[in-house]
Amino acid sequence: MKPLNEIIRTNRYDVFRHTLRSIALASAAASGLGLAGASGCTEAHVVLPLDQGPSWAPMCSTEVSATDITGLPLPAGADGLIAYGTLYDLSRPQLVAGSFCVDGPERPDCSPGVPFDTGESFSIFIRRNGVVERVALDEVVSAPIVLPQQALLVALGAGYRLWCEGEPASGVNPASATPVAGGFEVVANRYDCFGLYEATLLVTEAGEVQVLDERLLTAIDCAVIGRLTDGTVAPARSAEGSDLGRYFAQVAGLEAAAVDAFERMAAELSTLGAPTDLVQWARASADDERRHTRDMGALAERFAVTPAVHPPQAFALRGLFEVALENAVEGCVRETYGAVVGHHQAAHAQDPVVRAAMAQLAEDETRHAALSWAVAEWALPQLSEAERAEIRAAQRAAIDALARSVSLPESDLLLRDAGLPAPDVALAMVQGLAAQVWA
Repeated sequence: MKPLNEIIRTNRYDVFRHTLRSIALASAAASGLGLAGASGCTEAHVVLPLDQGPSWAPMCSTEVSATDITGLPLPAGADGLIAYGTLYDLSRPQLVAGSFCVDGPERPDCSPGVPFDTGESFSIFIRRNGVVERVALDEVVSAPIVLPQQALLVALGAGYRLWCEGEPASGVNPASATPVAGGFEVVANRYDCFGLYEATLLVTEAGEVQVLDERLLTAIDCAVIGRLTDGTVAPARSAEGSDLGRYFAQVAGLEAAAVDAFERMAAELSTLGAPTDLVQWARASADDERRHTRDMGALAERFAVTPAVHPPQAFALRGLFEVALENAVEGCVRETYGAVVGHHQAAHAQDPVVRAAMAQLAEDETRHAALSWAVAEWALPQLSEAERAEIRAAQRAAIDALARSVSLPESDLLLRDAGLPAPDVALAMVQGLAAQVWA
């Protein structure tokens, strides 16, 4: 007969595993049902004359974080329009025109309140006779494109992001639309899993979008999941090779880095007097990550990319607060999210070899996430209230950063064959974890 504490731990793990798998499945099932969140906008727009000519320039609405394109001809009977770039941020609109917002209990309400179009990179809503409806791009804009407001909306429809104020720290300039021969020259931005780019586009009178120039502003990466320890740099995704090969080579590097993280955790837990079963659990997790490194490396080579070698590293041991802080961010947030993604991949990867590999990896990563929560349960009561408050703040910041990073789109090939979640599904996963695990 199992000891009572082992039975309790086993039952708690089963509940934890069921919760993570349920979040993965529910997020995929509900991806088309997400509601547009409150934008916090207010009904204050800069009214521009209809005859703007070459001097017209986009402006930020005075109290809305969106570019005001008032002057755009709206569908018959529409009072206002709001448009979102659903590849990047479902909480903030990109463009606004007319009188879309309505009076709310404390401030004007600009939330559409109807589902986004998750099959497109954008969603456009109009308010007509007091009713909000989602409309297609061609219901608002059609050739010839003769107004700069139309050109900006066409650029949004092509998957670009339009900043009303820019972001000087990243070198991002505000969106603009300048009349040129044959159409409008539009400055906009886009993201992918290599970086943030500024693009100069030609939106032709026929409504076509041509890239005239593009420059990398900031090198970034899609959501990096799994456990890293302080002093380790997340491996970047190579720019060479197939999408699948580059992805699995990066994952192999992350798994190799996680070996170091768990070896360090095991040594630190032992030094700090943690229960023996937690120390052994950390060592077993390091062994899991060694196997994952081999398995993910084999997948990378199957798709013609050889992973970079990650030599083992030795790290100095730290005190309880530093260990608990890293565990809260790397384990309770990132590794927990990674386990949910693994379950999604195990269910949705179309490549059968990938699907089988991810099924095993998801189970292992779920155990690793459970270890993180068990370590937190042991460590946090030993800390001061001020230290616990600092850890809670770091955890909230990590969740916010994760929510932003999952909005970066992956290629269709990775969504299909590797089973990675689309941005709307990934965001639903973060929201599910926030409600059921991180709350």
